[in-house]
Amino acid sequence: LIQMLNQLHSSFDDLCDKHGCYKVDSVEDTYMVVAGHDGVHANQHADTLTRMALDMLDAVKTVQYPRQPGKHMQVRIGIHSGSSYAGVIGHKMLRYAFFGESVTVARGMGQTGFAMNVQLSEATKKKAQRAMGG
Repeated sequence: LIQMLNQLHSSFDDLCDKHGCYKVDSVEDTYMVVAGHDGVHANQHADTLTRMALDMLDAVKTVQYPRQPGKHMQVRIGIHSGSSYAGVIGHKMLRYAFFGESVTVARGMGQTGFAMNVQLSEATKKKAQRAMGG
């Protein structure tokens, strides 16, 4: 299980580099990223995250269960656009964390979505359409 999760998270880490996203956290089965938080390409964050999500769906298909050849893992992805708060917390294991309603909404969308699908909030959909010229 650990080897399989490491393969998956490593491929997602590579996708973060490819798309210019920032990996916020990975706890249990959640892998959380943000884009536009640093002001770089802030107007394109919805497009960036949507493209990364589609690449994540492709990447997960390459991670197969060891004892079930041909069967791959499945993920659910939720994307929401909005404001959040970020900062370094703790003093033993410093952690750069994001908080706020936008984080909660995106996490909830990921948890309630359909397997191997990307669920966009209406706010993200509108921003992605504008970024793509639609």
